[in-house]
Amino acid sequence: MSELLTTGQMIDTLKVGETAVGDVSELGKVIQVIKRESGCIKLYEDGFGERTLMLDGGVVDSVKWRIEPNYVSFYEAMKAYEDDKKSITYHHDSDLKYAFKYENATDQFKKIYFDSISLPEMVTGKWTIER
Repeated sequence: MSELLTTGQMIDTLKVGETAVGDVSELGKVIQVIKRESGCIKLYEDGFGERTLMLDGGVVDSVKWRIEPNYVSFYEAMKAYEDDKKSITYHHDSDLKYAFKYENATDQFKKIYFDSISLPEMVTGKWTIER
């Protein structure tokens, strides 16, 4: 997800295991939060570790958030595609990505071939699984 979200939108959208990054320009820093299995959203700061996120008016009103993709390995993506019949996406770089929907259409892999993406690039690259 690349669009900027308000704090309320981030809380509503963030899924377990996902990380959101917030820009706190007035303090000159970036903050990260992660949603845990318990449903708690934890704040992570370098040097301080994980803490419970406390929302004050400044954070709620001024911080814009971006939810970071939950990247998995090639092998995890292939297992989800084959065993769990999940759609997957290969993120070649920030602009170029390939989505593979779980279906029997083999032609969905043609574009990646014609774009000359190599197997080693895919094996070591970033993948996401559609939840």
